[in-house]
Amino acid sequence: MYSNFTINIKETRSGDRIPVINDIHLHSAYKPVSEAENFADLKRETLEANSNVLIFGLGFGYHLRAIENILKENHKSYRIIVIEPVKAIIDAFYENGFSIDDDHIQVYNFETIEEYYLTEDLVEFMVSKPAVISHPSSFKLCQDFYTSFMKHNASTNISDVEALIKSEPLKKYFENIEQGELPQLLRELSQTNRIESAEEFLLMSYKEIVTTNSTGELNE
Repeated sequence: MYSNFTINIKETRSGDRIPVINDIHLHSAYKPVSEAENFADLKRETLEANSNVLIFGLGFGYHLRAIENILKENHKSYRIIVIEPVKAIIDAFYENGFSIDDDHIQVYNFETIEEYYLTEDLVEFMVSKPAVISHPSSFKLCQDFYTSFMKHNASTNISDVEALIKSEPLKKYFENIEQGELPQLLRELSQTNRIESAEEFLLMSYKEIVTTNSTGELNE
């Protein structure tokens, strides 16, 4: 995805390096660190209230570090997941000596939006309803991708759902569900006040992913 992008590395007046793609500066051409700190400070209330954060756009990570600093100040544990559709940006990030705290931060890049929604770790993270923060320049660069990502409806087809399942009890549970019955089952579960099994609880978590970025209605 976005394999035709050419990245130019520019040194700012403060001596920092930033990526420039299609004439879009992904950080300030003057003081990217200060810009990132100001950006994170605008999100301080959100970051103080949430220890899980989904960030759209890696850039060279100036905003990422500023956000992480606020999370460290306010939470004993925290987690950040970055969605970056431009593989060349990730490569340039590491090639230019930047790094991330692998214990708390993961960066995901796939060719298709469907692959993101078939990644168990990412799906489970999104079920936790993290705060979502868009890096403005990154969002501008890949607006079509991020808009599609947020509007994506996860499949309710059993054959697609099964690809996510590693739990043997849940696999057996699905064996008893006929194709096409999953939307109705999820509706019934959402209308009851009593969840009778771990399998039903996991299905309710899946329902959160199916409807998180849509209208809240299940499609047949």
